[in-house]
This record gives sequence, structure tokens and C-alpha cells, in this order.
Amino acid sequence: MILTKYEHAQFTIADEQGNKLIVDPGKFSNLSKNIDNLVAVIITHQHADHVDPELIANIIQHNPNVIIFAPESVGELVNHPITIPKPNTDYTAESFTLRFYGQKHEMIRPKLTIIDNFGVIINHKIAYPGDSFTPSGIKPTVLMLPVAAPWLNVNDAVQLLKQEAPNIAIPTHDAILSDIGKDVYDSHFLDEAQDINTAYQRLAVGESISVD
Repeated sequence: MILTKYEHAQFTIADEQGNKLIVDPGKFSNLSKNIDNLVAVIITHQHADHVDPELIANIIQHNPNVIIFAPESVGELVNHPITIPKPNTDYTAESFTLRFYGQKHEMIRPKLTIIDNFGVIINHKIAYPGDSFTPSGIKPTVLMLPVAAPWLNVNDAVQLLKQEAPNIAIPTHDAILSDIGKDVYDSHFLDEAQDINTAYQRLAVGESISVD
């Protein structure tokens, strides 16, 4: 599989046949709206930085048979049937096996309603919690680790990193950080990752790695 990181929380996975899935295509993305061979869209929750209705509409236009996995609340934002996944149940989209976990977004502040959120495990190797610190329940090859948000502090993210103990941790959910901010945050996560023999690897926008 080829994992490609894009702005903020968005990333894609491509298999050997060229099929692709996209995760959390939100409003901060500059990804081309014309994506060929897209078989699945995974939307972890309804916030605009994770789902951009205009981008989703263009994805559907070019991939009319795409499967959208999302919480029920996202159905109001997209003009396409959605699959509301059940936790700890396997789903397939071409060569991709997907398992979903978790239920709720982390609290931002008490005044705001806590919304539905799920994490996803892709092909039993790549874990991404969405906006949550819920562990995946596996030892992932790759953890897409949220590192900066109004709902997040560094210590909570570090605890998730230690619980998951992945081979590779890739920072994500970081659009609010300047380049200086990324360096500051990365120094903390790199230090903690070394203690558990995890490779902490920041990917530039559009950069890819192979996940075996």
C-alpha cells in the first residue's frame, strides 16, 4: 500500500491495482477534486476540517460508485448514500479491509455538544483515531497521530502513542501549526517515540510512504 499525506488530517491509501481510498477530505485540503479509481471515502466526523461537502460532491461526480463510510450526522452534508459503520466489524472496498472503533469526539469545551466520531483500521495495519484518543486495539504498523487541536494536549496524544506503540507514527491534524510550531511539537513526540522504539516520521504535503 502507498500512504500519501495531505493537508491537516487528510490522507489517501492506494493499493497495487491503483484503487484508492481517502480519509477525512476537509476544507483545509488542496487535493485535486478529480480523483480517479476512488473506491471509498472515510469521514470520521462532521466537522468542516474533516468533511468538505463541495469536495465530496466532486469526488462523487467522478466516482459515482464510491462507498462513503461516515457517522449518521454526515449524511446531511453529502448527496450520496452513506454506510454507518458498526464498531469492531469488518467492511471491504475492493482490496481494502476496514474496521472501525471508538464512538465519540474528544471534548473541546463544556459548552459544545460532544459529537460522534470513529477511528479506522485499514488492512489491519494503519490506524487513525479521528478526533479521539481511543486506542485501536491492535499494534499498528502505522499510526496517524493527531498532534494539534483545540481538543488536544500533547500529553494525551503522547499517551495514545504509547498505548498504540506503532512501528511508525506519522503526525496529522496539524494545520493550525506554523513551521516553528511543528518543530516544537515534533520535538516532544520524537522524544517519546524513541522510548518505545517507534519511528516518528513527519511527511510533507503530498509525500508518500510504502506500508507493507
